Amino acid sequence: MQKSTKILISFLICTGLIFTYSLYKGKQEAKERKEDYLAYQEAVKCINEVRDINEAMTTIYKTTEKYKETKGTLINKARGHSILDEYSQVEIIIENLFEVDPNLESDNELNLIYAKSAYEKRNITNSKEAINRINKSELNKEQKIKLDELIKQIG
Repeated sequence: MQKSTKILISFLICTGLIFTYSLYKGKQEAKERKEDYLAYQEAVKCINEVRDINEAMTTIYKTTEKYKETKGTLINKARGHSILDEYSQVEIIIENLFEVDPNLESDNELNLIYAKSAYEKRNITNSKEAINRINKSELNKEQKIKLDELIKQIG
């Protein structure tokens, strides 16, 4: 066998092995991403249902360390911290969100969470500003109750 043929065969074998390894790693990464996505979705469900919040927050933080942080993950972090009464974290996250996307300043849920957090930290001015940004006609029943309670507390 000629030397050039041996080189070609060796090259083809190496290329085949590299391709097979890349395919294997790609499938492995896709499986891992799917598992992470499902875990994240379960964590969001826990926050929505107000259960297992500490575990849900751990999952969300692990996910954002591994993948890119998005507005959605930040909103879910703020919601989770709010449930845990971690108001300093809530304020930092929501102020960051408002800075990144000023359109979010019209989000009723974020303003309600922010108003409550600001009130709990005795920042009445920020709390009132957030309340004033809330479009009361778009609130659901639960949000209206929370808003009314907060307004009574502020006085």
